Amino acid sequence: MTRPRSRRVPASHRARTRTLAIVLAAPVAIFAVPAPAQAPDLMALAKIRPGLWEIRPRDNREAIQKICVRNAAQLLKLQHRGASCGKPYVIDNQSVTATVSYSCGASGHGRTTIRAENGDIIQLNTQGIAGNAPFSYSAEGRRRGSC
Repeated sequence: MTRPRSRRVPASHRARTRTLAIVLAAPVAIFAVPAPAQAPDLMALAKIRPGLWEIRPRDNREAIQKICVRNAAQLLKLQHRGASCGKPYVIDNQSVTATVSYSCGASGHGRTTIRAENGDIIQLNTQGIAGNAPFSYSAEGRRRGSC
């Protein structure tokens, strides 16, 4: 019995076949790779206007803070400004109220609730650990103008 002779495929045909396989597999590969999870936008923060904000604690023991807010998310971690914190975990996302929990590694962690009464007035409650000590306070924030 004679063995059938193998046919030699030209290199140009192999290259076309390989290119076709890559082109056909690309859409499958795109959908097979999971996309990174995106935190939802907080509806209440969308109402808050950027500018110079005055944060006035409800008890007069705390000092009034003046903050240039470029992004309303800055108001979520007032006790940890400048700390390297991970993305906040959204607990509640309503049209007027947002509650998040966040962690800043060795710098501490916190939980903040913001109620946006309008673009210029907010009510804020925050608590957690900062500098190895607990904190908890309520405050009212008012936009005072541009930075």
